[in-house]
Order: sequence, then structure tokens, then C-alpha cells
Amino acid sequence: MSVIIKGKNPRKPHTVRYWVDGRQRERSFATAREAQDFKIKTDHDTRAQIFVDDKLGREDFGKAVDAWIDRHAVTDFTKGGYRVTARAWVKKKFDGRTIAQVAPGGPARNASRPPRTRPAWTTTGHDGDATTKPRPGSPATSAGSRTSRCR
Repeated sequence: MSVIIKGKNPRKPHTVRYWVDGRQRERSFATAREAQDFKIKTDHDTRAQIFVDDKLGREDFGKAVDAWIDRHAVTDFTKGGYRVTARAWVKKKFDGRTIAQVAPGGPARNASRPPRTRPAWTTTGHDGDATTKPRPGSPATSAGSRTSRCR
């Protein structure tokens, strides 16, 4: 159950106080309508057990990687390998970003690069196996382009 209280911030005077995972949290809003909407959504999602605390998404990604490695149940040698990989590749790529920015669909997603698709000559058969027949209408079947790779 959450409640709306008068907050101390004059720019965002409407504060919603709610409980999540045994912890009390607060979030402030500029208007009473925004606070009421958040309160209703929080109460509903908490009861339905689908509430996701956005505060967790603000955590630094590098620190989250280190915490995951520390609590992962593997040998110290394996943890050392994970740390080397994280330092050389993961942390270098996502330095200074939060978990929300790294998550799929977040701001860190490279919008200039189109999503990955299968090559035009690849289709999936009825049994789920990939075959190498050209799809109808694909560039591989048009005149003057390459033919299918396997027959």
C-alpha cells in the first residue's frame, strides 16, 4: 500500500511513499495527478507481483557486473577469468552507463545500426532447421544476382 504525502521539495511537492522488497521508497512529482497515477500503478503492480523498481536501473553497470561476479557460485579461477573479460571488453564498452542505459531498448542501443536479420538465402524449414534455399522475392532470387548457395 502506498500513500501520497506533502514533500519538502517545492518544485515537486507531491511525494508517493511506497514499499517494495521490504524497503520503503519515495518518489516525488510536480502535480497531484502524476502522483496519483504513480500510486495506482505501484499498488496494482505490487499486488500483481509484476512491479519493477526503476531505482535498480540507475545503478552503475560496471559495479553491477562486479557484484554479479562476486556472488556467482564458481571457483576463484573462473571469477578471475570473468573479471579479466569484464575489464577488457564489457566495462570498456559500457563505461559510465547505468543498467537502464545498457538494457535492450534503452538509450544505449545503437539506433544507426539496423537489427540483425538472416541472410536472404536462409529460411527455416518445418522442423526448425535452417536451410539454404532462397526466400521468394529476396535479392538472391532476382535476375542477375547470386543463386542459392546450396541445392
